[in-house]
Amino acid sequence: MGTMYYFVFQYRQGALNAFVTWIGFEKIDYFSNSYISIAIIILVNSLQFVGVSMVIYLAGLQTLDQSVIEAAKIDGASGKKMLWNITLPLLRPAFTTSVILNLIGGLKLYDVIVVLTGGGPGYATHSMSTYISSVYFSNQQAGYASAIGVVLFLSIAVVTVFANKLLNRFAGEDGK
Repeated sequence: MGTMYYFVFQYRQGALNAFVTWIGFEKIDYFSNSYISIAIIILVNSLQFVGVSMVIYLAGLQTLDQSVIEAAKIDGASGKKMLWNITLPLLRPAFTTSVILNLIGGLKLYDVIVVLTGGGPGYATHSMSTYISSVYFSNQQAGYASAIGVVLFLSIAVVTVFANKLLNRFAGEDGK
């Protein structure tokens, strides 16, 4: 994904800049601005996980309790009411799973950043994973990189537990 979108957003021969110049505007150096670089990384990472999320939602839809849906139809529920009151509440576990997996994937993001920006401009787009790589390979500080890796693991674990509790509370699944 990173390589494909690198060729889209590249300054000199990128597909997007070819289109921009074709319609009469000047080329844009997308990766020289840290805000645009971060937005592009978020976009690419989001598109990367869309397929996984759709598979999770499809699995959730296939496991819906058909007796509940049939009962709602017998009671005269319309399509909109069935969606909001039956289907979406029954998909909450799939939604929670998708959010947690995407959150973990975003927190340990490495490959897209390295391919698109290399952590630049400056250090604006570095993640913990790219910083670990930089410390280990550029500075040759294996112990420090290892310690950062442990902190990254603990951070992901804490954020995941917190997000899971928050999503379960929002979904009303913990009985509170």
